[in-house]
Amino acid sequence: MHRRNIPTTYTEARETLNPRAERTIANNTRLRLHGSSIGLILHSTEVVTFNADGSIVLRTGGYHTTTTKDRLNRVARAHGWSVYAKAREWFISHRSGTVFEFEDGFTIPADGPKVPDAREWKDGEVGYCLGLVRARGNGSVPRSAVESYLKVQVASATREKAHSIAADLARAAFYVGQDKWAEAENVLCTACGLATIAEQPKEPAPDFTVENHGTIFLVRPQSDPAREHLEENVDESAQWFGGALAVEHRCILNLVALLREEGFAVGGAA
Repeated sequence: MHRRNIPTTYTEARETLNPRAERTIANNTRLRLHGSSIGLILHSTEVVTFNADGSIVLRTGGYHTTTTKDRLNRVARAHGWSVYAKAREWFISHRSGTVFEFEDGFTIPADGPKVPDAREWKDGEVGYCLGLVRARGNGSVPRSAVESYLKVQVASATREKAHSIAADLARAAFYVGQDKWAEAENVLCTACGLATIAEQPKEPAPDFTVENHGTIFLVRPQSDPAREHLEENVDESAQWFGGALAVEHRCILNLVALLREEGFAVGGAA
């Protein structure tokens, strides 16, 4: 089977397995059912866990390879996230502009909650969590999604973040666990120094823009994941102009279709 057949949700993984408990789906890649979850295994590492509640857990197992990143992105990009490397460090970003250092155990919450735009917040993860708590208040995010994300951030904060941020996240997680959403919001608002969220969300910026120059089109990456994707997949003989990939007019539609199939947002005239 081709790597493009890799499932992106628990439902798809279950359908792919049915009725088996384990199945090879791509080179060195297989699905395995265990309990109420399904693992996507690369060699001997479970790089993706599809949970029955719809949440998805990502990990590398310490193997920061191109193939590992490919398998993660086959799943993550279907949900608006992208894993990429910069200066030998791994990051995961959302189309809204939110960026985190990638850590094993990063959880994509169930039901694809609306992700707050990172440009609206201070203090990174704390502000992001505030956005999720508020989104829960208007019914667009399930409680399990907020609990899952806060759990990951609390674990991360206690190891790497400033003690004050770790304490704020832990207090918020406690209130969320007690179903005290107003108290959780108050803690996170105080930590961020913010009182309101923009009512009209910004349109996510495209990963690529396409410029029409007649017989030649310029495909310009607008994000680090997009830039890395071109660098890893474009032939060395390709022509570049000012940081943009030069593409003949007869090839542009196929290229745009491939980029969108990979999960990237493409804007401009094509």
